[in-house]
Amino acid sequence: MDIREWALITFTIVAQLSVGAFLVLGVVQFCAYARFAATLIGVFNRSTVSSKIALVAGASSKVLALLTTYPLNVVKTRLQNQRGPPAEYRKLGQSLRFVVAHEGVL
Repeated sequence: MDIREWALITFTIVAQLSVGAFLVLGVVQFCAYARFAATLIGVFNRSTVSSKIALVAGASSKVLALLTTYPLNVVKTRLQNQRGPPAEYRKLGQSLRFVVAHEGVL
């Protein structure tokens, strides 16, 4: 693989991950907020979302969204920061396995 092929592959992967990670975070947070708010409304027998429910649902949804999307951001950053061939990180699945094998889950 020459430098042009390597650069094109890296650019394509990073571009896809950058857009994907941003969209996924927002979608996960929005869906989690709606679910948490609906659950808390039912638990506290309310008809609307109070400020306390909104606070708890918002904080919980952000934590869940970050925990589920942070690995994608780690891989994206690793792909962006690697220099020159040979590339350690080539594809999303391979990159996630490499990070977990060398650094662990947490």
